[in-house]
Amino acid sequence: MHGRPNAVLNPGDVHINSAEVDRQVEKLDEVIAHICIGQEWDKDAREVLFAVLAEGVPLDEKLKGRVRCMIRSNASPRYMPDMLIAIPNVPTARAGKFGEIAVRETVHGRPVVDTQALANAECLGSLADHPKLRDRCCARSALT
Repeated sequence: MHGRPNAVLNPGDVHINSAEVDRQVEKLDEVIAHICIGQEWDKDAREVLFAVLAEGVPLDEKLKGRVRCMIRSNASPRYMPDMLIAIPNVPTARAGKFGEIAVRETVHGRPVVDTQALANAECLGSLADHPKLRDRCCARSALT
């Protein structure tokens, strides 16, 4: 995806440009599309990686291990997402960019200002009440 926005994530007060994570995840054939956001969590933030997986690819420990290895080896262990969540589709603006802001606002229960700009705003519904986003047992860099 060209021209996608690069959010700055701040888990544990570490400034992370989401492009660093994006470059590594894009190398994995198992992941068709993805988006990484910072979720406000316990007076801090945790990094959540949403991924659309290739047909027939399960989100199992083997895939999580590949994601961890790719990021740790080619970026930094500090860039490791706290959570990896499989989703059916990534919200995309009509202009072709991934809707990071729309995802972030949805995850935080805030209204998305311009859903008309999204080509597939209906996919935000799968993110709004995702049970993993309420998971309290997620440790930093666990990639659960």
